[in-house]
Amino acid sequence: MRIAKPSKKVIDSFPKEISDFYLSHAKKSYEVINSSKIQKFIEEILRIEDIDEKKIIDVRIMIFPCVVDSDSTSGIFNHDIGQISIYPSFFHDNKKSIPKCLMNFDNPDLEVIITIKTFQTFVHEILHLKYKNEDDIEVLTDKYTAKLCKTMCYF
Repeated sequence: MRIAKPSKKVIDSFPKEISDFYLSHAKKSYEVINSSKIQKFIEEILRIEDIDEKKIIDVRIMIFPCVVDSDSTSGIFNHDIGQISIYPSFFHDNKKSIPKCLMNFDNPDLEVIITIKTFQTFVHEILHLKYKNEDDIEVLTDKYTAKLCKTMCYF
């Protein structure tokens, strides 16, 4: 697992304040997925769903949101290369500003938002290894997210 490094052109297309915010967001997402609690939970999901973890070759935490046709996405699984890409939530408007309440990474609400969203995205993309139907994946993602929220002390 790694934090992807965007090109200088992409970085320069954002104001410094927004770039800094998204870099902090990526670091927090990396910490979430890399935490032993989340790793154990993911291992349990893989076991329950009988998903071969060897099909996941690479996990990239992306720094900036992904917007395609004016719709944002939080994750992509590339079956051809076994790569999961996790994108941050889209917090800014036209690369101009992020609400000040979200700029403080000491804010426990922001930490919870990032933790839940990162976990949901990661689980959703893992479930694509087994399921094709998006409705089934959404139901299972919600089920596992609710289970995580009930078992983790910081939720």
